[in-house]
Amino acid sequence: MKTLRSVVGACALLAALPALAHAQSYAADRGSMLVGGTASFSSSATRSNGGPWNRSTRLDLGPRVQYFVLPGLAVGGDLSFSRAFGDVTTTDYGAGPTVSYYFGRAERAWYPYVRARVGLHRVTYSDGAQPSESWTGYAASGGVVLMLSREVGLDAALTYEIPSDELSDFRTLAFGLGISAFLF
Repeated sequence: MKTLRSVVGACALLAALPALAHAQSYAADRGSMLVGGTASFSSSATRSNGGPWNRSTRLDLGPRVQYFVLPGLAVGGDLSFSRAFGDVTTTDYGAGPTVSYYFGRAERAWYPYVRARVGLHRVTYSDGAQPSESWTGYAASGGVVLMLSREVGLDAALTYEIPSDELSDFRTLAFGLGISAFLF
């Protein structure tokens, strides 16, 4: 029985070798990996229970790792750290899955893309009067990676984020810049 398992395992490995040995020919090809991140500056408006709008300024840092499962289609994860300055300073940590589609199937100087992500976040308040809270947010981005070399590009994106909580009137529109390194 053990020999049969070994033979089946060896056959499965031999059958998978062509897929594993697929040589990536460009940055967004199947089997490539993207390691990068963005930094963004944003302005947010929040409102609770229909009250007045409160504005805040926010700095976000977001490292990202993605794997191209198909040419142009990448899945992976994002981390996020943000600090908002306004009436109360808040710190937000988050993580979640992301999926991106990069347009263009060949070696090129730039790759436009669209991205969607879900993030689980934890927010703390500097005044101590409010307890920490958790929330889930959804974000959609559109941007472009301008390739500086064959493997490294400058990433520019516009992102719109909303919370899953229908009672919160929190919306963010942010412009971010970053670096993307493609490993292939």
